[in-house]
Amino acid sequence: MKRIDFDNGKITTNILQAALPMLVAQILSLLYNIVDRIYIARIPNIGTAALGAVGLCFPIIVIITAFSNLFGSGGAPLFSIERGRGDKKRAGMIMNTSFFMLSVCAIVLMCIGFIFARPILILFGASENALVYAYPYIMIYLIGTFPSMIATGMNPFINAQGYATTGMISVVIGAIANIVLDPLFIFMLNLGIRGAAIATVLSQCLSAGFVLYFLSKKAEYKVRLLYKEEIRTCGKDAKNIVSLGTAGFGDKTDQEKSFEILDDFVRAGGNFIDTANVYCKWLEGHGNCSEQIIGRWLKARGARGKVIVATKGAHYSFEDPSRSRVNREDICADLDESCRTLGTDVIDFYWLHRDDPEKPVEEIVDILEEMQKEGRIRYFGFSNYRTDRLKALEQCLKERKKSGVTAVSNQWSLAGINPGGNTNPDPTLVEFSREEYRWHCETGAASIPFSSTTMGFFSKLQKMGVPYTDEEVDASWMQEKESQIADLSESMKKSYWNETNLRTYQKLLKLQKETGDSLQSLSLAYFFHQPFQTVPVTGVSSPIQLKDVLAACDIDLEPELFGGWVTAGGGL
Repeated sequence: MKRIDFDNGKITTNILQAALPMLVAQILSLLYNIVDRIYIARIPNIGTAALGAVGLCFPIIVIITAFSNLFGSGGAPLFSIERGRGDKKRAGMIMNTSFFMLSVCAIVLMCIGFIFARPILILFGASENALVYAYPYIMIYLIGTFPSMIATGMNPFINAQGYATTGMISVVIGAIANIVLDPLFIFMLNLGIRGAAIATVLSQCLSAGFVLYFLSKKAEYKVRLLYKEEIRTCGKDAKNIVSLGTAGFGDKTDQEKSFEILDDFVRAGGNFIDTANVYCKWLEGHGNCSEQIIGRWLKARGARGKVIVATKGAHYSFEDPSRSRVNREDICADLDESCRTLGTDVIDFYWLHRDDPEKPVEEIVDILEEMQKEGRIRYFGFSNYRTDRLKALEQCLKERKKSGVTAVSNQWSLAGINPGGNTNPDPTLVEFSREEYRWHCETGAASIPFSSTTMGFFSKLQKMGVPYTDEEVDASWMQEKESQIADLSESMKKSYWNETNLRTYQKLLKLQKETGDSLQSLSLAYFFHQPFQTVPVTGVSSPIQLKDVLAACDIDLEPELFGGWVTAGGGL
């Protein structure tokens, strides 16, 4: 096979010679997945259910792929560095260490998968009906864990040696084999979804076989398993491979992306940033990473004083949830931490994150007013406070000749939550209520709702192919669509799968046809024309999602289209 000579020739030519085959390989790999799903969808009588079942297996497949990329993406750059230095022995050791780690990891993942496949599928939302198709598919797929990981994880070492075309061919072999074998096993041998899994495994074996043959017989650097004495001394290489392979999993990448999103947000005219000192604290080793990133961004951009920063305190302790932290000592400690992390002496808007119903409202107001007088906070509000407590706080502030409660942040979205169906099991979360809606109308207090897009519920329905209809959406129509929402988690079904939300979904689809706006944008636009000021809090993980959020600001969407306020009970 022809090899790119990175030491000679034009840089642009070498880059193109390396990049173009990899681009073709990626396109073919995508085509392979698309064709695979097309075949599965055409299985007589069960196509739709089978396709949904395969979707339930996707998280497990992603985990296997992630570990493949972990060792491939971590090992290949280190291999290239040592190869560039001319240290062939060291380069070969890194490649062989990656191969050894891939092999061991493949065996471990396969064994874990065989043991826990059923409970994992149930965890991802598989019903008993879905398990009929998902379980046999994943059990057969797991047999191909080793060839799948080898084909994906060792291919970068082919490209790193300059054999870009060969790397492309390894992908082409698997893609073509799968496209040919799918109809053979699915339809001709009448194996259905099991046939699809068998075709996938055989395709992976062919691709892995080609990769191993080339790396062990034809490549400049020959792959092999580590010798016993090498296993004892490969710890440093293994650590470096894993460290580089996981570089994109942590705070650094998140920070870079967050900076980009914040820059775009401010550039578009945004000026209100909401965070909390507990965000990410539930993840071991992350601390309050939300405030940390925002604090770094404020400093790097010189943005302090140019944007309104809101944060929260008095959240219960994750170590001891039963202990109330709505007291002077804990609130002051939280505020001190937030100021240090955000790099400021004063917080523009400070929320009390949780309530303690046993605490007199006068005592809560005393604490907040004291902080306000000290210049530590400018304004304050309340998150996850029920209407009776808000009324009491409002009365207390009025008696003190204050303007009343400035703002409240409770859970509210266009999708009404079924009774007892909240996706978040936290009992301290407060859902927006009809009573609170009336209270906001009477007092004029602003609402800053969280979970405002219901984790993309409407967008998920659209991606799953739940269609638009002019027909009446009722219980029988919902039952007909059950097979199309196989990938929807059980918790989301429990929360939002009701006739009212489906009628709302149909209205959104109709509006989308008329306006061209995304469902995400339309869902948020619902808030901007309420009879009181409403600023929905929504998290974004990419600049593309931010565009949908910003687009909502320009949409004229009257809430009356949806009956004003959508109740948690599924009615209007």
